[in-house]
Amino acid sequence: MTNAASEDAQFLQQQPGYLLRRAYQNYVAHFMRTTSLFQVSPQQFAALSALHELGPSTQRRVAQHIAMQPGNLHSMLKRMVKHSLISMHADPLDNRRSVITLTPEGQHVITGIGVPNLQANNALLNPLSAQEQTIFMQLLSKVAMTQP
Repeated sequence: MTNAASEDAQFLQQQPGYLLRRAYQNYVAHFMRTTSLFQVSPQQFAALSALHELGPSTQRRVAQHIAMQPGNLHSMLKRMVKHSLISMHADPLDNRRSVITLTPEGQHVITGIGVPNLQANNALLNPLSAQEQTIFMQLLSKVAMTQP
């Protein structure tokens, strides 16, 4: 590696966005490995978790709960319907909206994925001491919950 390339790599590795993306990539790898039996992505798990917490909900409410754009969520929800994880039906009060509900299969995923998801989280945080994990989670929450 040339000196200029080395300096570029060092610069990049000091950028918070780059580091957050790398940490997220590590998490996704751990998640997909530990939860492979359930065949859901972290985003799908987030949507299932939201429906488990909220109960039957609109696309907009789920999107807000998981911090995802409604348009991006729509295509993911269609795939989840196809895999029988959720059902979508017209809202009886407003035909323009759909009500999204967990199916028994979606509930099975939520029930069964708890331990593997915990394992993925632990694998991500494993390089840190217990004290560092606490501090990291506090700081990450602070950064993640601050509105741009």
